[in-house]
Amino acid sequence: MRLIESVKLHHENAGEVDFDGLFLEREGTVKFCCREGNQVVARSLEGRREVWYTPPEGETLELPRNWANASKYYAPTVLCWHPSTSEIYYYSDHIIRHSGQWNYVCEKDKETVWTFKSHAWRHTAIERYGDNLYFGTAGRGGYFYLLNLYTGQPLLKLRTGGTVNIYARRHNRLYLLQQEKKAYLVCVDLDDGAILERLELPGKATMNSAIKLIGDTVHAVTFAYSKSGSLEGALWNRVEANLDPSMHYLLDFAAGRYSYGEFESLFLHHPEIWDRAQALLTREMIRDPEHPVWDRTLRSRLEPNGFGVRAACMAFGYDRFGQHNTWYILSRLVRFHFPEAKIREPVEESGEDLLEKLDLEDLGGPQVEGLIREILDEHRDIRPVKERNRLLKQKLREVFHIKPRKKPCWAQEPDWPMGEYGPMEFVSREEDGELVRFRFRDVDTGEETVVEQYD
Repeated sequence: MRLIESVKLHHENAGEVDFDGLFLEREGTVKFCCREGNQVVARSLEGRREVWYTPPEGETLELPRNWANASKYYAPTVLCWHPSTSEIYYYSDHIIRHSGQWNYVCEKDKETVWTFKSHAWRHTAIERYGDNLYFGTAGRGGYFYLLNLYTGQPLLKLRTGGTVNIYARRHNRLYLLQQEKKAYLVCVDLDDGAILERLELPGKATMNSAIKLIGDTVHAVTFAYSKSGSLEGALWNRVEANLDPSMHYLLDFAAGRYSYGEFESLFLHHPEIWDRAQALLTREMIRDPEHPVWDRTLRSRLEPNGFGVRAACMAFGYDRFGQHNTWYILSRLVRFHFPEAKIREPVEESGEDLLEKLDLEDLGGPQVEGLIREILDEHRDIRPVKERNRLLKQKLREVFHIKPRKKPCWAQEPDWPMGEYGPMEFVSREEDGELVRFRFRDVDTGEETVVEQYD
């Protein structure tokens, strides 16, 4: 992780401002929101002050300290909120409930599977990642806990100074704020509880701090205090996060954003994708034939290959069935770990299909076929796909000198001619009964060529 910048949000009288540590997003910008008297005020990183909400005359502004209901007062999306601290959580056939104030019990089929004792009151939801659970407590030092769902065995017990919705997650990486004499941003691996990185931030983290992961940037609010201990203002810290792209590739493939051919190209260039895919298949899944990840055929595809994800995916080769098998295995593992993820089978795109999608189906022919394939291959690995298509269309229109609303509309198969240094420019289309003449011009020499087809 790398601190990009830390911006101090100054206030004329910081003591009269309610810093509630709320992030909100509007029209692609990120702002810090606070409460000044009877108004909700947002400040951008550039220091602009904007009043978001003023209550009607005679009414008072009543917002809870955690801003859980703030969204009903103004339009922006509230990005920092406190999840439900329900007393009972259901995960497949396991039920997690409180036992006393700080203890937890896991039951399956009305029998106790495990118990766990924490050190303080829980202030976050109990959330699940794969086979693990995580939550935070405040008071008595405050801790962040990562437990195995099936055994209750703690994988991580990290003293935070108070975890009250001050973490953000992307795939297996969770970012949280640690309150000590200084503020620290900690990156935790939810697969095994390892602390991957720890970065010191300016200011101090408090119970009102907020954190949000937007794109590949962590936004975190800490607070500046004078030597006497009085509050001087909030600090907006922007941190560059080192995110593992392998999980992005798997999620995008499961969502159908890559064609089969594109994904094959990806894992050939990025073999670490298979390491990430294998990590999705946990030891508990392998040991338990009744694990909820298994459907009617998933286990039967993996078990004969020693539960090796790559081996199982490659077992049926690269034909259509083999490609579907790869997507099926990976998408089922992704869906278990990320229930909110979009799952959709990819549609294989040939060069012709892609040209048609770009509204460039008139490009083609023996003379230019190799050039088109070369341009397509140059753009295959550009992501996201939408950006790839935009750049590809721009390149092809440039190389083939295509002008708006001017296309050959071939009578038969495309037969675009090459000039001395590149494709010729289409000039006109002339019909003479069933005979159609297509006139082209070499932009470098001025020479013209006519291609004839019968309709």
